[in-house]
Amino acid sequence: MFEKDHFDEYIELGLTDAFRSLYPDTQSYTWYSPFNPMVGWRLDYFLVNNMENIIDVTHYERLNRKVSDHVPIILLIN
Repeated sequence: MFEKDHFDEYIELGLTDAFRSLYPDTQSYTWYSPFNPMVGWRLDYFLVNNMENIIDVTHYERLNRKVSDHVPIILLIN
């Protein structure tokens, strides 16, 4: 099983990917392979049932690989 195999099921439940809703054409990753730093996926999400109070979702810069293979992400709400 892959990390994103059941992602569509959450969308079918009525949840919204907050980052994709705000930035439909932006290519951004939240995980980078520890073996090949050129390989990235967006594995970390904020799934919300209402976008009304969502102001922003920020994907920060990559951390040192010794710290984490994921980047910090922040959901800003009103």
